[in-house]
Amino acid sequence: TEDTTIAEFPPDDNRDVRVEGQERQPRAYLLRCWRERRAAAGKSVWRFSVEEVFGERRRRGFHSLEALMAFIQGELREADEE
Repeated sequence: TEDTTIAEFPPDDNRDVRVEGQERQPRAYLLRCWRERRAAAGKSVWRFSVEEVFGERRRRGFHSLEALMAFIQGELREADEE
């Protein structure tokens, strides 16, 4: 089997990240994916949620993969602007 791991970090690696002399807290999310059955159609659909690992631990839910990806892209744009 092909190893698709990009990088491995120790499980307790919660250090701050230094970028151009600035300290930044890394962004980390717990991603959950599950299937829900639609009673009327008899089909199942994927649902997603992300919960912040650092800070306030806010959780957001998404009804589609596209909505989840839009959220992640927005978070990355926001991080670039910091």
